[in-house]
Amino acid sequence: MDEGKFQLTDQMQKLTFTHETTVAPCVDFSGSINGFAFIEYHSIIVGTVPLNISLDVIGFVVAIGKIDARNEDRKRHKMRLQIQDVNGSQLDVNLWGDYCYKLNEYIQKNPNILRIVIILQFAKINLWQDRRYVNTYYDVTKFIINTEIDEIKVFKKILNQDGPHENSSSTFSYMKSNRSSYMKSNRSSDKDDFVLNHELKTIADIFEPIEIKKYVIVATIKGILQHTSWHYPACTNCNTKAVPKNPSNEPSLTGSLKNETYECRNPKCTKTETLTVPRFMIPVRVQDHTGSMTLTMFEQDAKKLLKISAKDLVAKTAKLGFCTNAYPSDINVLKDMKLAFIVSVSKYNVQRNTNQYTISRISDDEILIEELEKKFVIAEGVNSQSFEHGTTDCESQDNIFIKDAISQTDDNVTPMNVFKSTATSPKKKI
Repeated sequence: MDEGKFQLTDQMQKLTFTHETTVAPCVDFSGSINGFAFIEYHSIIVGTVPLNISLDVIGFVVAIGKIDARNEDRKRHKMRLQIQDVNGSQLDVNLWGDYCYKLNEYIQKNPNILRIVIILQFAKINLWQDRRYVNTYYDVTKFIINTEIDEIKVFKKILNQDGPHENSSSTFSYMKSNRSSYMKSNRSSDKDDFVLNHELKTIADIFEPIEIKKYVIVATIKGILQHTSWHYPACTNCNTKAVPKNPSNEPSLTGSLKNETYECRNPKCTKTETLTVPRFMIPVRVQDHTGSMTLTMFEQDAKKLLKISAKDLVAKTAKLGFCTNAYPSDINVLKDMKLAFIVSVSKYNVQRNTNQYTISRISDDEILIEELEKKFVIAEGVNSQSFEHGTTDCESQDNIFIKDAISQTDDNVTPMNVFKSTATSPKKKI
């Protein structure tokens, strides 16, 4: 079988009908009528299921998004779902074209339905930002909703043994936004986001967290703080930091705790017990002509700059025999990069008076950076070297306090470790 070509079956043989072929009913068939071969969610989420083979899944719907019908082509209309299996694991599903309208029509005709169990047969796994989604595949996928077939009856029976009865309360909710699914297409251009939408400031201007707001700064990464891990175990459902349910004190070679059961404490997440995937959370020390400060860089921006995901870098580091809690040399690529940053001063920053801000977006566009720098009128005689920390790892900073926190930016909730320096604020320019 061609490993690169998508296959609806793992069979290497083909059945060909000719003009002489005779087809007759089977009167004593004893196999599965529908031929389902359901795949465990865990295997899909962790990536052990090949991307080039179709699969079957069954689950009950826990969250439903609105149909995204911005494209003129109906086949490109999309609805996002989250489904759950009998073990409590959850899976992201995208229904395309007529499939999303089929579910929408079912809900409209059954407004009092409390539990929706669906089956997708001959579905396809798509990978986006290291996260796996189960998708309908053109018009090939077989989509079954709450029918009285044996597989759905058995599934519901198992659910009712441990979970709420079907007649007790609704088991699904409506997603407030599809923003995370379409963030890339909705994202503002660099020009708008960095030049028009946010104020341009120096580090000295925003050193004290006074107002909850986003700002643009232009600065150079001078070092990587190594007082905390460079990645965190992210809930596969919402990307928030998950914590071990029953943590072991002994770390494994990969730096994760031996206990593999994690729980998500994000109140907006639709599940508590969860699977995890490594995501970047890199504390970087940045400097401009007015001072320096620490910012936290997360997966999307770090992956853009490092050309590798946190998941792949963890695997690479472990394969080399190193503990993944230690900083790999790959991250040193960030040092001396001059970037435009959109930084988020959050409610947490203001209330705790800590100025380690979250990076909401970065740009390495040299033309954009030059345009932003021209907006500054730098007084003659300013010595930028007075704030120089060199290209070391900045481990000599005084009095760094580490606290666990949750940094919330727009609809995304991401964990961060907050560093607060006791150093005085650099003098602001008047």
